[in-house]
Amino acid sequence: MRYCFAVIYPGDAADPQLLVCGSVRELGTWNVDHAVAMTSATSFCTQEMSFWQVTVSIDDDDHSDEASAFFYKYVIRYNKGTVLWEGRDELDNRSYRRQQCDLVDGVYLIPTSFWNYTMAVTTGTNTDHGSWHQLSMTLFYHNICSEQSINFSKVSDKIYFGSCPRKFYHVAVLKSLGISAVLTLQTEADLAEHCRPLFYSSPCCDHELVFKLQTLYR
Repeated sequence: MRYCFAVIYPGDAADPQLLVCGSVRELGTWNVDHAVAMTSATSFCTQEMSFWQVTVSIDDDDHSDEASAFFYKYVIRYNKGTVLWEGRDELDNRSYRRQQCDLVDGVYLIPTSFWNYTMAVTTGTNTDHGSWHQLSMTLFYHNICSEQSINFSKVSDKIYFGSCPRKFYHVAVLKSLGISAVLTLQTEADLAEHCRPLFYSSPCCDHELVFKLQTLYR
């Protein structure tokens, strides 16, 4: 079976290499020297938290007892060779058990995770794990808005996930990727706020904007 691992790391992809290491042979059996290297998704925003992923084939016949459940962690290897494991100990190991709802085009998409920042925080520092993630995402969102940029990541062979287009060339970028359908999770008010710059020369009400965007994508 094939499994897609994905993690969001709180920094750019300039220096570290992210790996996934785990309990099964295909993930190195906890030996970082045999861990699987991940790749960073290409993005137009250089200040974003980096998105890493890799698809691994795990031979269920070799470990039938573990076929639907295994443990793993994400690991950082810096250019100088230093290795940093996420979490504190085995109690922070991640686990995954196969679920049919995660199966897309023959690949089990393991839910995307945030890098476990616990061990990277100085000992004795009080850090709210949840609020840190929220702050990071908020800063990233405001950066996208202020720069009027676009951000997206490829989450599978046929699916991209990202921000809305704010300029004409953003739409051209999406079309160049072969995107043929766009599902927006925004309200009409959100579209009016974020996408109206596309139609400065042709003012329209919020409801009309939705139809104008449909025409633009075509």
